[in-house]
Amino acid sequence: MSTLIVGAVGLAIALSLLWLGIGNAKAAQTNNYADNAKAMADYCVEMALLNVHTNLNYYGGDTITNLGDTCTIVTVSGKGNRSRVIQATGTSGTVTRKVEVLINRVRPQIVLTSWQEVADF
Repeated sequence: MSTLIVGAVGLAIALSLLWLGIGNAKAAQTNNYADNAKAMADYCVEMALLNVHTNLNYYGGDTITNLGDTCTIVTVSGKGNRSRVIQATGTSGTVTRKVEVLINRVRPQIVLTSWQEVADF
């Protein structure tokens, strides 16, 4: 009887540890998705900065895919050389992150006012 009880307790502990391990693995994967999504959003902002510097009439709309992750240059608003706004999203797995960049001046050198992650546009 005592062997059966010890075995049941051991099995319960093993199952608890297994469930904890699975939960930790899921949390780690979500963190990885979040990091990748932010990196993709930042990458799209960098591409938008390059495009708007080359062409002041660039207004976004591009989507870029890399190893299953994607980012979209949602919009580049404003006109001309001053007061432009870039909005980009990055998605990895189930996580999407959004970045908004305010540009003071595009040429001759890009001057940024802010670069921040936002909850929504």
